[in-house]
Amino acid sequence: MKIKKIQNIKCGAFKNFIWDATVGDFHDKVNIILGWNGSGKTIVSRIIRSYEKGIINSEDKINGAQFTTQFDTGAKKHSELSGFTDKIRVFNEDYIKEAIDQTHLPYVVAIGSAGVDFSKKEKELEGAKEKLSKLKACKNEYDDISKEVSENIRKISGIGHLRKDPVVESNGLYNSYIKSSFEKRIEWLSKAIIEGKQVDDFISEESELKQRISTLSNLSVKEREYKTLKKWNDWVVEKTDKINKYLTFIPVYKESKRLAKYSDGSLEEKWVREGIGIHKLNETEKLNHCLFCESEITNEDELLKHFSEDVMELSNALDGISAKTESAISEIGICESFYVTKKETLETLFLTLRSRVEKKRKDIKKIVEKITFDDLFVEEETFDVGSIAWSIEKDYVARAYIKYTSKKKEYEDCQAEKSKHEGDIKLIEEDLKELKKVAKNVQIPADRINRLLKSTFPYKEISLDDSDGEVGYVLKRDGAKCELSSLSEGERNFLALAYFLLSINDEDNQIDKNSVIVIDDPVSSLDSDSLFQVFAILSGEIESRPDRQYFILSHNLDIFGHLLQSYRKDGKIRDDLVKFFQISLKNTGSTIQELDDNLKKYRSDYLYSITKLNEVKDSIDLDDAILAANLLRRALETFLHFKYGHGDLKSKLAQLYAKYKKYRLDNSNPADKDVIEQEVAQEEKVMYRFINHGSHEFLGFDKYDVTVLQASSQRIKNFFEVIKSVDKDHYATYNI
Repeated sequence: MKIKKIQNIKCGAFKNFIWDATVGDFHDKVNIILGWNGSGKTIVSRIIRSYEKGIINSEDKINGAQFTTQFDTGAKKHSELSGFTDKIRVFNEDYIKEAIDQTHLPYVVAIGSAGVDFSKKEKELEGAKEKLSKLKACKNEYDDISKEVSENIRKISGIGHLRKDPVVESNGLYNSYIKSSFEKRIEWLSKAIIEGKQVDDFISEESELKQRISTLSNLSVKEREYKTLKKWNDWVVEKTDKINKYLTFIPVYKESKRLAKYSDGSLEEKWVREGIGIHKLNETEKLNHCLFCESEITNEDELLKHFSEDVMELSNALDGISAKTESAISEIGICESFYVTKKETLETLFLTLRSRVEKKRKDIKKIVEKITFDDLFVEEETFDVGSIAWSIEKDYVARAYIKYTSKKKEYEDCQAEKSKHEGDIKLIEEDLKELKKVAKNVQIPADRINRLLKSTFPYKEISLDDSDGEVGYVLKRDGAKCELSSLSEGERNFLALAYFLLSINDEDNQIDKNSVIVIDDPVSSLDSDSLFQVFAILSGEIESRPDRQYFILSHNLDIFGHLLQSYRKDGKIRDDLVKFFQISLKNTGSTIQELDDNLKKYRSDYLYSITKLNEVKDSIDLDDAILAANLLRRALETFLHFKYGHGDLKSKLAQLYAKYKKYRLDNSNPADKDVIEQEVAQEEKVMYRFINHGSHEFLGFDKYDVTVLQASSQRIKNFFEVIKSVDKDHYATYNI
């Protein structure tokens, strides 16, 4: 399997990165990627590691990242991470934290020459599973209670069409009262009890409850009849004038003798009338032939005069009145219990109206007698059915409250106990898995790590040794036990790197030979004495596994220079084996591009740093300022190393500026002594701040202190001035 390219990234410094087609794909063998701290190279390693893990963990610091990686098998997005566990291994700061930064030191102290006894843990697991098997099954009886109560409430006569209590449930009728409705009422009741109410406050005597149910039933019927009768009463009150208009209306039209024999509203009359509309005889796009028989329509004028606009208006109006009349007669006829007199009056009225409409249909030229009607419902009636229904509902729920809540708690306690036992079993299984892993990785890995430690730190005597009476190894320095915290950051990082390189080649746990190996900052925090040895270890690893695809990411120009030179032949880079890339941070975000020609050209990274600094010393671009901070630190580290030998950067920088101050004092007016001393002290402080802030501490434009970086031009010029003052010959060598 091979990674061809990362098509797009939207995360951190990569604001909206899209792979440039002119850059070409990653090499199938080795890819060396140079990127200054803060450019986004660790984001690249984390993206590839997410495929190894099959998930983006919160501690990976790329939560919410969006990306697509092109493999030789196809493109996979950030949401498609599975299937790569045995094909990718990534070494970066996240791997170091997992492998080292834990109190029990997994894969380091937990490496022993004696086998690991995990029988106790197996017995513990067996006992936990036995306890779980003996737990009684959790029976959900409270749901049955809620279903039963809900069903009983729905069965109450006269309640179905009423709206549920809006305080508890915002919408819906009682005929939709289900389990969730009951549970909402239980929640409401629980709050009322917390506020000082008692369950008994909502429960009435049986006789009183029965009386309320009877009252609700009667009131519901009465309310329904009232609303039905009043609806048709109000309709007649509103429509009387309009109805009478059409009963007395004489339409203007010319009767067709052929059509007159069919009464108005008959099937034949309706068929012909509807046919006029279907054939579009009143429109410009009218049909000239019958849709059914295809014969020519020659009687258009006769039809339109017989069915004039007046006739059509009257016919449609009578159809509407007739439909309403039939509905009214049907609905009024159901009302039997209450409002008998009003019912009879309305029924008589609508029967009369039906008769007069039929009479008008038979002869539209005649005036039919008008209807008369007096409002039967002058005063509105109200029915308190809602409050009665709610009180009955509360009564039903309250009667089941104690049993329901008791059964629910019993079930939840049972589930909690079961979950606790299952959680305990899971933890024991994880511990057992780790112990078995430890039992598998014993003496040989530790011996190999010790050999790597010896070659990389020949003067430090760091090693792993058997612990006394415990499983695994302890750390030793100069033969004495030492805590992990006593190691330097570089030593700890190398310990993780050594284990990483051994683990990917472990005979019992070796990954696919065609796997992808990513190593980010392999020499982080190592001194120059150890750096070349790490380069040799990496070169050996790459040469011995030619089928793998390797990615080496670093900001260190030393290791980069070694790698660059090792892949040269006859002055040219071996493009059959390697491809060099560069991650650059710009105002628009980070990009992945091919290596700067200047870096390919120079054999010395120090020469590159000096030359590039001279190029950008007058630049005001922010990306040049970040580059300057990294290069200036590198140039100072190199110059100070050959000038003052070993020591930390801050102390050697102090020596340099002390010599620079002496030079300035020796070549200036004694009266300016205080001013010069203050200037040099300030320049030293600002220089140290600049090279540390810009090259090490931050991860993107949004976190840089721009005021510090904007001074890059002054810092570069100050650097050249200091070099020129303290070492004129060295300054002259580079012809700045």
